[in-house]
Amino acid sequence: MMHLLQNSSWTIRKLFKLRDKVQPLIKHVIGDGDSTFLWLDHWHTVGPLYKVFGDSIVRNVGSSLLAKVSSIIHEGEWQWPRQRNRAIMQIMRSTPLTLKPNPLVADSVIWIPARHGMFSVNSALQAFRTPLPKNSFLGVSGGSHLRIVPWRD
Repeated sequence: MMHLLQNSSWTIRKLFKLRDKVQPLIKHVIGDGDSTFLWLDHWHTVGPLYKVFGDSIVRNVGSSLLAKVSSIIHEGEWQWPRQRNRAIMQIMRSTPLTLKPNPLVADSVIWIPARHGMFSVNSALQAFRTPLPKNSFLGVSGGSHLRIVPWRD
């Protein structure tokens, strides 16, 4: 796994701490599989395979932690390792028929919180913002503007 250098900047340290919160919001769509990490990236429906199954699966199938998805694609079809490993069998069973590699296009990345799949600061803000509780007396969110207008009888 990736380790942070001790002399890293404040910004890099803060970003590094956010990776576990951000990773589930990034989805890799498989094309040819050349730019997506097999074990580390969130491309499969179960999530990042390394996080779900641990490092033993990588060792048991004789793979590398940095292997690309293309290493299990042959002639446009999935070619999973032949070991009768429970984890591999579970991955194979949980791979939907609609999840097919396409050797004619490159992999792409989707930012899940955005409707159009492209990252924006606003979509990130909305993804991480904690909504304020509604004020039960006034029926408005805590952050809403409220104008009080005095009147006389």
